[in-house]
Amino acid sequence: MWRHRYPDYKGNHHALYKYNTFAKEIIQQFKFMGDCDIANLFSQEIKSCFKKRKASDLIVPIPLSPDSYAVRGFNQTELLLEAADLPMSLLLENRYQTEKQSKKNREERLNSLQPFVIKEEYKRDIKGNNIILADDIYTTGRTMYHAIELINKYDPASVTTFSVFR
Repeated sequence: MWRHRYPDYKGNHHALYKYNTFAKEIIQQFKFMGDCDIANLFSQEIKSCFKKRKASDLIVPIPLSPDSYAVRGFNQTELLLEAADLPMSLLLENRYQTEKQSKKNREERLNSLQPFVIKEEYKRDIKGNNIILADDIYTTGRTMYHAIELINKYDPASVTTFSVFR
């Protein structure tokens, strides 16, 4: 479906684990109960996935909406990358508040509006660089493709995606 919608996109996605009942419980405890130590459970595996990256590659965590961040107090993807001791480029900002993705069905997710903007000070960093978008969970791919669509306007060398679960 995404290849049809974005025929020029040549990136790929890498996920560490399949999203199943156990993963759902771990994510619930991590994101919604605030057990931030869970980020350390995945640190070595995440670090291993990024071993082959170039120093110039920009690892970009998917940002939370302002309301979600205010309630949670942290961005789970940033914590995962920090636990793996990986540098991050916080070039995306989520300015569009909608209902949480986890509360939407597949069709609602696929039809969601572009929530992201690129922070002005990062726009020049994108051109010619490899961008790696990171998130905790990849379900429909809509969040990632919103980010890809926006970033591609600034002529990166490549855009690939990573998640802990899919």
